[in-house]
Amino acid sequence: MGEKKTDEKLKRALDFLEEETQSITAGLVLISMDAHQQPLFLVLERNDDDCAFPGGRVNTGETLLEAAMRETREEVHGTGEIDFPWGMESIKTKYYGKQNLKQGVYFLARPELIDITIGFNFSKGRPEHQHYHWLPYTEARGMIKNRLQPILDWANDKVKGDD
Repeated sequence: MGEKKTDEKLKRALDFLEEETQSITAGLVLISMDAHQQPLFLVLERNDDDCAFPGGRVNTGETLLEAAMRETREEVHGTGEIDFPWGMESIKTKYYGKQNLKQGVYFLARPELIDITIGFNFSKGRPEHQHYHWLPYTEARGMIKNRLQPILDWANDKVKGDD
């Protein structure tokens, strides 16, 4: 009987520890359409050739969407509005990171961006990303991290109406 209580206490302690050390990130999968109305996905290429969608850590007090918008504006200094024609649904990545305690949440959006410039990260003393690319699905899938491929698949299905 005492062993069961100990197991419950240990589980609660581990759950608390996981909540306290888990990191949530949020981002946007940005879609544009080419001349044939085929989707193009914005992929950011970091200085280490690592490719991803815009996004980053959720600050205390921010909603996931607020963090996704802030991070996107910080990483992609564009002009214009960001629209959500596919709704406000989001998708989560599998856990990742050194201890598998991080998880990303992504929203699907369509920017009305006129000019894009890569943002400068003052804390790192350099731009966070080196290049950006608007890519069709197959090319984007070949460039992004494996953990983001299911996010790209979801976004592609949503845009094409296959969800």
